[in-house]
Amino acid sequence: MVQSQETKSTYPMMRLEAVDKIVGSFTELTNMYNTVTANCNKNAETINRNIQLTEKRYAAMMRLMQAKKSRAIEQPPIPQTMKALPRFIFMSYPWYWIKRMYRSEHFRQFLVICMACILAVSVFQKIFLAYDNAQMRRF
Repeated sequence: MVQSQETKSTYPMMRLEAVDKIVGSFTELTNMYNTVTANCNKNAETINRNIQLTEKRYAAMMRLMQAKKSRAIEQPPIPQTMKALPRFIFMSYPWYWIKRMYRSEHFRQFLVICMACILAVSVFQKIFLAYDNAQMRRF
């Protein structure tokens, strides 16, 4: 009978130890949960800041696109009177096409190539003239 009393007296201690272990485990889990939620809150704040920055950039891009759209070249209206027709034919319409062509990147590259060729030809002409003049002075 002595053993049964010892086991009876150790049961409450074993229960208390088990409860302490469970409480310790739950405390550890709550601490882990708190750190995870803190990290999630930090990530959520970062994401919110990134979303706000993206919205600002989007708004800025929209303003730029609206400004670019407002600078679009519109075809001049056809005049209704005969008096305005020569101005339209010789001034408004040609300038419209010149502006429209100059907006093209390919046309601008073509112009750069043409100007480079003209520069090269003029330099070679000057070199040829200088050489020819030198030859003429010898005789």
